[in-house]
Amino acid sequence: RNADLLAQFSTMQNEAMLLKIESDSKNSSNLEYVRELNELRERETKLQLCIDGLQNDLEKLKENSSVSMNELKSKILCLETCKEEDKQRYCELKETFDSGQKELTAAREDPDH
Repeated sequence: RNADLLAQFSTMQNEAMLLKIESDSKNSSNLEYVRELNELRERETKLQLCIDGLQNDLEKLKENSSVSMNELKSKILCLETCKEEDKQRYCELKETFDSGQKELTAAREDPDH
């Protein structure tokens, strides 16, 4: 009987260790997502500042025809496109992160999972 209990305890210990490893692995990838999300937020802020600056320049230079309006407009368009791509990537990362969090929570609540 003691041998059975000992074997059962050992099995439970192994399962707990596997769950911890799995949990640590998910935490590690979640940290990666958080880092990437933060980088995207910083990049978005910088892009917005650039767009605002260029739009201000555009307003100032409307009277001065020596600068190509089309050139400025294309730069603004390019930055806005980058910003949209970053927003899209941010949403994708957030979905993946949220899904990972749900899985982690489910794994903690249901140890048989």
